[in-house]
This record gives sequence, C-alpha cells and structure tokens, in this order.
Amino acid sequence: MVGSARLKVASERLSRGDAEGAQPLLAAAEEAYRAAIAADANYARAYTGLAAANYLQWNVARQRGERATVDLLNEALAALEQSEAAIQQPNQIYQTRALLPRLQIQYARWVN
Repeated sequence: MVGSARLKVASERLSRGDAEGAQPLLAAAEEAYRAAIAADANYARAYTGLAAANYLQWNVARQRGERATVDLLNEALAALEQSEAAIQQPNQIYQTRALLPRLQIQYARWVN
C-alpha cells in the first residue's frame, strides 16, 4: 500500500528529528489511507494506517514546538475503533502489532 510506504519513511524521518521532512509524507499517507477507505470501507488496515498517520502528525506538531491538539489523537483512536469493526480483518500477527499504536495514542492523550 502506498500509504504504508510513505508512513514508514515519515516515521524514520521523525525519529531522526526531521519533522519538516516527515510532514508532507504523513499528509500523503493520510490521503492514501482515506482513498483506500473510500474504495472499501471494510478494509481494516487502512483504518490502522490512518490512525498511525494521525498519531505521527501529532508528534510532528510537538517536535515543531506547536501546540499539538488532542483532536488528532481522538481521530486516531476513532480510526482504530473502525479498524476493529471492519469486516476484512488482517491476520492475528497484524492485529497484535496494532496494539502498540493504541497504547501510544492513549498514553499521549493521558499526558496531554
């Protein structure tokens, strides 16, 4: 999926402190995930990717010194809930890997 590739590169850039380089990739990833959801609203991985993109956009705002809004975190959690409700579920390994982003997002909401 195009969104996943962009999300991975954005995550790597963000981990190196390159928020400016990560932002356009995250926007493109979000757009790709939204297009995938529009094409098939029951595709769980697209919702999970959208949640990760929203969470990383929140991190970009924090790295830039901007006020990161809780709205991005709430959108990320809503996308994860939609992922769990989707009909086309990925295998058990993928579902287990999705637990970490949920915990990260919930923690970020708690401390924010």
